[in-house]
Amino acid sequence: MFQASVHQGDAGAQFLVGEMRLKGTGLDNDYQKARIGFKKSAEQGYPDAQFCLEQWYAESKGGARNLKLAYVLLTLAETNGI
Repeated sequence: MFQASVHQGDAGAQFLVGEMRLKGTGLDNDYQKARIGFKKSAEQGYPDAQFCLEQWYAESKGGARNLKLAYVLLTLAETNGI
């Protein structure tokens, strides 16, 4: 059922998959797949994912640092209640 929610585009489920991949909890630790889960969720306006993705770009986890994108994501997360 959880996987079905992910495949149907549920933002909350995609965020949780990102968290699980980032921490290696229940799924293999995979930074790139975690980022993809956060990105899919953030694009749907999920504020927790926007905030996590902001940290991702600000701290350059698994890729290049992008402070402009981090700022945009932080602003979106704040607008959406974080």
